[in-house]
Amino acid sequence: MTQPTYNIRAIRKLLTAAFETDEGLRQFCTDFPEFRPVTERFSSGMGKDQMIQRLIEFCESKVLTMRLLELVQEDNPAAYSKFEVEIFGKTPPKPSSSVDPNSALAETEFLQKLITEKTRYLQTLQLQAARFGISVPVHIAIEIEDLEKEIARLRQQLKANG
Repeated sequence: MTQPTYNIRAIRKLLTAAFETDEGLRQFCTDFPEFRPVTERFSSGMGKDQMIQRLIEFCESKVLTMRLLELVQEDNPAAYSKFEVEIFGKTPPKPSSSVDPNSALAETEFLQKLITEKTRYLQTLQLQAARFGISVPVHIAIEIEDLEKEIARLRQQLKANG
């Protein structure tokens, strides 16, 4: 599965502009389950530039760059619009009304990878919950529940894509 070509330098500038502090970037990553694993790569003394680099590398390795850009656009539309053309090198891609079999295949592969990653994360949380026993922290229990719902939704979407 291939990603569109992005100008990584422009993405780096976008993230720098969109998040005023390293804590803001860390919170953004924590807010979205698909980016939570990258926070494990952030150390306490790490600066925003290093965190941005790790986030970009993570997104490239997990084919999440477009998802990152969509969420940054929602979170900070002004910053996004400032860098949008530079990121894509031209007018950004728009969803087409016709169904391209290659894009349907790419979406299926993406959904399968996303389900795999979320399932791995769910299993890690379930292991943590088992270690706590009856005293499992509420945030872990809630996250397990949310992930189970998200995985079920993704599986339904995958099934609908056929």
